This record gives sequence, C-alpha cells and structure tokens, in this order.
Amino acid sequence: MFKDDLIIHSVNIAKMHYFAACLSDLTIYAVAQATVSLGADDAARRALAENVYRSALAENMAESVDEFSPDEAIREFQTRLSGTDWSGLALTRDNFTQSPAKLIEWAPIAEHLKNMDREIAENSVKFAWADIRRSFEKRLDADAVAEDLAA
Repeated sequence: MFKDDLIIHSVNIAKMHYFAACLSDLTIYAVAQATVSLGADDAARRALAENVYRSALAENMAESVDEFSPDEAIREFQTRLSGTDWSGLALTRDNFTQSPAKLIEWAPIAEHLKNMDREIAENSVKFAWADIRRSFEKRLDADAVAEDLAA
C-alpha cells in the first residue's frame, strides 16, 4: 500500500493538515504555560503564539504538498486565537481540540470507517498529548521567555 503513489500523496496531504492542527494545540498551550506567571496581556500572548505558529509552519514547509495552504492554516489559527481563554482553557489538557478532530477529518480512509473508530482515535490523540505536556512543563524556562518578551 505504501508503494502506491496515490496513497502516499493522500497520506502527505493528511500529514500536513494534521501537523498544522497539532501545532495549533501545542502552540496555544505552550504560550499559555510560558506566560501564565508573567502577567502578559492577551494581545502579547496572541502575538507570541502567532509568531511561534508561523515560524514552525514555515520551517516544515519542505514536507508540504500543493493541497495544503499555509495561509489558510494561519487564518484558522488566527481565528482560534481570537477566542482563546489564556488564563483558563489554554492552560489545560482541554485545549487540545484541533488535533483529535483533524485526525478524523483528514485520515485518508473511508468515512464509514472513520465513524466506527472516531471516539477511540480521538481519545488516543488526547492521551498521547499527556507525555508531551509533562515533558514541556519540565523543560520550560519561563524566565528565558520573560527575557525574550521584554526584549
């Protein structure tokens, strides 16, 4: 199956859309965690998050395909940022909403198969983020973030 060019291309399309969704979830969580004790206002958090998202997306465009629009991903992210609760939901595991949904949306399999395993797949993604959050929290240097924001 993975020698078939059409299947490989479909996986690559899904991969970029899923990457953008994971990046959205993680960026908001990381910025919220990094700035929670700094007293940063929401505008500063939004600006930082957008900068991080744009940079990470740009660094991964070598993996992209024509069917993925970075501009559209950025617009979706900006829309999400406008409603982000930086002091509440963004700080919790419940912030990770885009990655489970986009996995189901972009998985290159038949719709009826997606529907049969939707809950299992979405929960698997949510649980996978737990180790990533713990690792991030251990490595976070909030003082360095504060210095960068001040500069």
